Parts: sequence; C-alpha cells; structure tokens
Amino acid sequence: MKRTSQTGFSVVEALLILMIVGILSFTGWYVYHAKQAADKNYAATDSAPASSSARANNSAGLGFTVKYPSTWTKTDDSAQAQVCTGDALYKLSPASSEIAQAAAAMNANLKHYTIRIAKYTPQDSHCLTDKDSYKDSTFAYLQSSDKLTAGIFKGDSLTFFGSTIDGDRSQLPDTAIISNTNYGQLSHTFTDDAMQTYKGATYQIEVITNSVPDAQEIAPVPLNVTALKGTQLYKDTLAILNSFNN
Repeated sequence: MKRTSQTGFSVVEALLILMIVGILSFTGWYVYHAKQAADKNYAATDSAPASSSARANNSAGLGFTVKYPSTWTKTDDSAQAQVCTGDALYKLSPASSEIAQAAAAMNANLKHYTIRIAKYTPQDSHCLTDKDSYKDSTFAYLQSSDKLTAGIFKGDSLTFFGSTIDGDRSQLPDTAIISNTNYGQLSHTFTDDAMQTYKGATYQIEVITNSVPDAQEIAPVPLNVTALKGTQLYKDTLAILNSFNN
C-alpha cells in the first residue's frame, strides 16, 4: 500500500502556531506600552491643579512660577501695595461656580476666595516692609490641614486659624496661611512668623475669605475645614501651593 506523506500538513501547523504566537506577542507588547504611556500621563496631570487645564505663570515681580487652573484669574496689585522697591502682591481667585460649590458643601456664606501672595524685598535699612509677623498671636482655632509635598515651600503647612464662633458656639477658622510649623488640634498660638524666605525675599501666602462678592478682607467667613477638604476648591488650592517652582 502506498503511504500518504504528512509533511505538508506539519508545515501548515507550524505556520499557524507561529502566527498565533506572533499575534499574542504583539498584543502583549501593545498593552504594556499603552499602560506605560497612561501611567506617565496620570503622573504628569496628578501634580497639576485639579480642575481644567493649568496655566503656568512666571511673573517677574513674584520671583517664581505659579501654576493655576484656567478657570482661575490672577491679579497683579503690586503697584498699589508696593512699599519698597521689589515688593509684589499677586492674587489668585477661582470661578464663582467653584466658590458656590464649596459654600454649599460647608453651608457657609462664602462669596469671595483669594490666594494672596505677598513678596517683601527691602532694598536698604530706610525701607521698612509692611509684612505682619504672626509669631505669638493667639487664636481660638489654629490647626494645620496638609503639608506641602512639592515646590519651593515643600514641607511647610497650610494652617487655618481664626476666632469665629458659629451658632453652636464651636470655634471655626476664617483664614489660612502657609506656616513653617505644623500645628496640631490643641494649638492656639503661632510659634513661627508664618513667613517663607526664598532667594533673599520674604513671602507671606494667605487664603482669604469674604462674604461680600468681589471684595477682600472685610467680612471673613467661618469655614468647616473637614467639609472644605472634600471640595474641588480645596484640591485646587493645595495643587496651586504645591506648584510654586523656580
């Protein structure tokens, strides 16, 4: 009986196996590289202000770069506030919709919210700055919420303070400031001056609240910090403070 050769069938099988292995290898390579690209993109956006795209602003008078969401606005009040040559005053404010969302979360009459960045650079002994030291100042509420994790003031703390009494007689803060010290729950007195030094200049960075729209430092608003920390407003604030860079 004549034998039937199986050689042709074995070659087809081998080609099919090679094709399947090739397809699986390519699929694995594609998935791996797609994941790597996604991880890099997440890491880049995670350090930027949370809402919308971020604007990078390197104001010559300020001395460092600030990133803030495109929905926020920056105001340069240096000309009005200048006491000494080189002084600067910049203000960052969120959109009214972001303020309204935070106000609803805290059940607060918050209408205006500003990150105020003041820079003091006296040129000589005859030029005295108007910077205010908070050292030894006492408040009913004084507690840090988060430490800065990036930027030129990394390691400093966002500290809330104030002496407002709400309806149930509990103490609430109405202002925040960047401090060198991290204050615990039982703190009442500043042990540092709540100022930062960078490249020979002194900075004071505050968060100011107001119950009057488009006004500042007139009627501070009591803040429920626990509720505030769950809002986009707080996330953007922290991201902005962490974005300060040279």
